[in-house]
Amino acid sequence: MASEEIKIVKSKSAYEYNPRKSGKLLNGKDMAEFAGISEQAFHRNWIAQGCPSVPNPARPSEKCYPSAMVMKWRFDKDSNNLREKLIGQVEISEGEMTIIEAERRKKQADALLSEFALADKQALVANIDDIMHNVGTACSGITSTLLGWRANLPGLLTMQDEDAISKILSEEVSRILKELNTTIHEYKPSAKK
Repeated sequence: MASEEIKIVKSKSAYEYNPRKSGKLLNGKDMAEFAGISEQAFHRNWIAQGCPSVPNPARPSEKCYPSAMVMKWRFDKDSNNLREKLIGQVEISEGEMTIIEAERRKKQADALLSEFALADKQALVANIDDIMHNVGTACSGITSTLLGWRANLPGLLTMQDEDAISKILSEEVSRILKELNTTIHEYKPSAKK
């Protein structure tokens, strides 16, 4: 059949013509009426935006518009436009960022910075350097106590039975843990303001 051999006219769309699935072939006036728009709007907007078309089987110099293919194209175009408006960004390739996405990230960063500044004002934020200094001081005290065991424990454990050794070691470990537990951790507000 001659109508099945129709090839799509080069356009900006990626839609392929299939006579069995592309609907009726309509001229510009009929397609505009079918779509519910004026013929001028059809030519000015739809065709200019890449509306798919095929050569007219009777007059190859004229274009025809497969109704189903055109309506699918328009639906996809409207869906993309709506997605851009609602989501605020178009699909982007990997590694690229739209201005809208950059603005969204900047607003998010500004909000986090404001929350941090407020928490710092309310003294809800600890200075990590001070905390690490306090923990280091506590650990240094425990380390020196443990190093002292090398000199002190042999004298304490000499000539003791198993129960006595167990009791002495338990008391020494308890003393170290109590020392660690009672260490006073001072918080000093950050000098950087």
